[in-house]
Amino acid sequence: MKLKDAFDYILDKNNTLSNFNAYMIGVVYEDKDSFLFVNLSIDDEEIENNMLYYHAHVTSGKIGSSEGEEDFYSAESIEDLLAQLPLIASYLSYHVYKLDEDVFGLSSEYALKALFPRLPDPDFHDLDDFKVEAIKLVSTLNY
Repeated sequence: MKLKDAFDYILDKNNTLSNFNAYMIGVVYEDKDSFLFVNLSIDDEEIENNMLYYHAHVTSGKIGSSEGEEDFYSAESIEDLLAQLPLIASYLSYHVYKLDEDVFGLSSEYALKALFPRLPDPDFHDLDDFKVEAIKLVSTLNY
C-alpha cells in the first residue's frame, strides 16, 4: 500500500500493530548502492487527545557497512510529512512486518534478513550474492 493508505491502516490497526511487534515499513534499493528503509508510525498518546502526529523513521545504508544515514520526521498531517520526506518515500509500497526486534538500529544486511527471512544468513553467505537476492526481493515489493 502507498504511504497515505499505510497511515490509514495504522490508524485503524494501531493498537494491534504495537501489541504484536508489527511495523509498517517501506524499503527500496537506491542508485547509490544503498537500501532505504522507512518506518511509519503515529503517536499513540495523541490519538487519545484527538490530535495526530505522523512519524517516519528513515534509515539507509550499504550492505556490509556499519555506516549509514538516519533521519526522523514528524508532522501534524500526512501532507506536511510528505513535504519533509525524501521523494522516494511517497512511491514506496508499505507492508506490515512482524519483527522480533526494531530493525532500524541494524546494518542493512541484518535489517533485510529480519524483513525477509528467506534471505541467506549474511554472516555465512557471500555479501555480493546476498545483495543480488535482496535487490530482487525489494524490487518485487515496489513494482
